[in-house]
Amino acid sequence: MKKVLFDPFDEYNINEKSRLIIRDKVNNIYTLKKVIEKKGKYNLDISKYSPYWNFRYKYQVRGLDNKTGEERWVDQSKYKVLYPEQINENGMKYLLFEEPKSDKLLVIFQAINKNPSYNYVGTLSEFPVNKLFIKDDYGKDKATKSSYYVGNNKNTYISEMTQKLIIKVANDLSIDKSNTIFIGSSKGGFGALYHGFLFGAGYIIAGGPTVLLGQQLSRFKERNSIPTSIFKNIIGEITNENIDWADNLMKNAIHNSKQPHPIIKIHVGLWDTFYKNHVIPFMEIANQSGINDIELNIRPYRNHAELASHFPQFLIYNLNNIINKAK
Repeated sequence: MKKVLFDPFDEYNINEKSRLIIRDKVNNIYTLKKVIEKKGKYNLDISKYSPYWNFRYKYQVRGLDNKTGEERWVDQSKYKVLYPEQINENGMKYLLFEEPKSDKLLVIFQAINKNPSYNYVGTLSEFPVNKLFIKDDYGKDKATKSSYYVGNNKNTYISEMTQKLIIKVANDLSIDKSNTIFIGSSKGGFGALYHGFLFGAGYIIAGGPTVLLGQQLSRFKERNSIPTSIFKNIIGEITNENIDWADNLMKNAIHNSKQPHPIIKIHVGLWDTFYKNHVIPFMEIANQSGINDIELNIRPYRNHAELASHFPQFLIYNLNNIINKAK
């Protein structure tokens, strides 16, 4: 029996009695209304909730109705997609969709988000392959909880546990490394490239990836910002030494990788700063290591947020080519 743990305090810092609402989006009906006590948790048997992305959930608390002034249940969060999230013994949170007839495994990393969740679940739902989506809410910055799949205070525990999870899933499903495809955009692109090289993935498909982590997170060091907070929690104070330490994470992963190297597909906007600040340096680092099987897809846009509309098309196109090529 597969269960999902609902913890309103952990998710939204709701420190009072709340009510969990689950709604069937397709049939437009409520399937559950469950009261959860203060700092309580609720385990839901989700065997009847499939496909999961047809269902949404939210939390409510007792409050006053704006129109009537009467006390009732009022929304404390917006609807989120119900996913069959699992948590292993190391605290890693993930979704695993198994496809017994497939010899492929997609490993998907999430982008930065103030409410950490999973990316491209719907986009990839039609592909009949194994899929492992890995969450990142292991950081200590309050805004995003980002660890960049690395760790905290120069401790690379999360990186090690991420690799351990991927290795276990690949072994359990009897997936050869050459048939693994690591995927992500922006912060997720860093995860795909970094862990793809550490693991020895067959393919990496990345959109507007962060490559030089130290430079990316230290760029607003003169003021209190989310990147600054993330830097301090992952690495420490912003110093040249710490910037180099963070930049070297990707450099060392690439330089220490062994053949056969991953086949890499990267999408980025021509005037997006990530092209100049990350993709070009990546090409130089890869070239130094003799890694040449890299395809760049450069589109004429400048706003990094436009990845959300451009990258899914690039991802679908390349996945179709990879999967059909193997048939």
